Amino acid sequence: MTDLPLFPLSQGLLPQGLLNLQIFEVRYLTMVRQCHQQGTPFGVVMLAQGQEVRQAAATERLMSHGCLAHVLTLEAIQPTLLRVQCVGGQRFRLGDHAQAVNGLWRASVSLLPDDAATAVPAQLQFAADQLRELSEQWLARGVDPELWPWRGDAAFGDCAWVAHRWLELLPLSPAQKHSAMLEVDPAQRLHQVAAWLKSF
Repeated sequence: MTDLPLFPLSQGLLPQGLLNLQIFEVRYLTMVRQCHQQGTPFGVVMLAQGQEVRQAAATERLMSHGCLAHVLTLEAIQPTLLRVQCVGGQRFRLGDHAQAVNGLWRASVSLLPDDAATAVPAQLQFAADQLRELSEQWLARGVDPELWPWRGDAAFGDCAWVAHRWLELLPLSPAQKHSAMLEVDPAQRLHQVAAWLKSF
């Protein structure tokens, strides 16, 4: 088990996904600075109930799985405003968790194994092809790869990687994204995501 500070978000984070944040809540300012200085991650979990910005007397409820967030860059815009860029790491299962008086969540988490490399099957190749075409369009328009919604080498032939990228790009609900995260088989995860892709 690993002890982590948590950052609940409505849309969550996935491995190799890029997360841009503007931090202004007191409960996160110190936490993010410490993670950046120490080179340690925090956990991003999706909200099952509640808002990203703390509301008086509101109840926050967290979903059962999340993803490590590694801080890439941190810029202090003002003393109480940070611009932060993170990349998604390993997925985890949430264990015991509690909220401090200042609103910061901490949890014991179980890290999940990385997905096994799984080739995209022929019947799902369209999902990989459309993603490749999208990236080629970005290149043709001169969009800086640093602004793309993922980090690291593209893996258009890998089920988990393609599924995760579409989970970030498609206008899906948190419940849909979370259900896909729970799928252990990368090919089945992509099958689920590809069905949603066809519906848009």
